[in-house]
Amino acid sequence: MSLMYESYKITHVLRNRAGATDAATFGPGPLSAAPFPHAGSPAAGHVDRETTVRIDGLLDDLAVLAAEWRRAGRAYEHAVTHQARALASAERRLHSALGDLGLQRWSNLVSARAQIHTARDGLDMIRARRIRPDVEAALMHLDVVRSHEAEGVAAAGRQVAEVTTRLVPYGRLATGATGRSMADLRRLAVAVRTH
Repeated sequence: MSLMYESYKITHVLRNRAGATDAATFGPGPLSAAPFPHAGSPAAGHVDRETTVRIDGLLDDLAVLAAEWRRAGRAYEHAVTHQARALASAERRLHSALGDLGLQRWSNLVSARAQIHTARDGLDMIRARRIRPDVEAALMHLDVVRSHEAEGVAAAGRQVAEVTTRLVPYGRLATGATGRSMADLRRLAVAVRTH
């Protein structure tokens, strides 16, 4: 029996036994942050022992997985924020090394085909060659940061996608645990994985 079908059966049992008041189980709402009622609790109504054990086990597993999903989401958000800050810092270093020349003009001035038409061009060429070691070091640093941060975001994204993929089979229980619709969860799994 598939987990999706099992989740559907358990959701149906809980809805019939407890009524439609459990927002944590049946969908997001004012009570969506509340813990899942175990099958043996008064909120779950009377069910046979086998069903009680199955429901409790499923909800325990889901609670652990939902906590893992939230941690993965926070890690992904942190990775994206860290990437933006690291890139901004590396770009400031590059701009500081270039001064008012700009990257394209600096590249033109240090190229073998650079041409001098004015006294300003000559002065800029001298300056461009003088700052060349600093600019090249800043460019190399930017490339390293860009690559490293992209790997960090991709790794965090894969973790979110992996956990989300494991949540999807829980069906409506997953939407209650995360506060996200099933369509959102499916899109998140794909979108973050391919970031």
